[in-house]
Amino acid sequence: GEGHATPPTEARARPGRLRTVSVPKAVAAFLVAGLIVLTAVGLVLALALHRSATDQAIREARMVTDLEATSVVGQVLVDEALVPGPAYDKLDRVVRQHVIGRQIVRIKVWDATGRIVYSDDKSLVGLRFPLGGEDLAALKSGGSFAEVTNLTASENIEERIFGKLLQVYMGVRTPTGQRLLFETYQPYQTIS
Repeated sequence: GEGHATPPTEARARPGRLRTVSVPKAVAAFLVAGLIVLTAVGLVLALALHRSATDQAIREARMVTDLEATSVVGQVLVDEALVPGPAYDKLDRVVRQHVIGRQIVRIKVWDATGRIVYSDDKSLVGLRFPLGGEDLAALKSGGSFAEVTNLTASENIEERIFGKLLQVYMGVRTPTGQRLLFETYQPYQTIS
């Protein structure tokens, strides 16, 4: 049969048959889909790396505070240094010569009542502010914690000049066992 053969053009025109897709369009669609997936994965990885780097920088800020509190200031942080006199002046010299600089811009030492017993900013000494739960926990346990400084809080008015800061608290003791809260303020740009 002659009448039974279907010409090739008619077979392509029948409904229900698959249309052919051009190779360039298929490659373009594949590349676009791949780019979208790659961008999403890259974004997730970048956020995870940023978070990990920030956490590491905060751990390092806590280690710096620990080092300063125990090895540098700890040597002169005695009960007599908490009131005006020669021991206080010695503490102040050590802080100014060996602690305050690019990495630490402010120091405060608090007693358990929320009174600032020492600061490199003498206008803060003697002021009293309520200590929060984390502050008291660090003071009692000797532990430490860090947080971004709330520059609108009344206790941080004098720190506004430094811009965004990370404050690190650490519980310390004088040689007689008096518990104190040692606080450093570090520029946040070193963290970010």
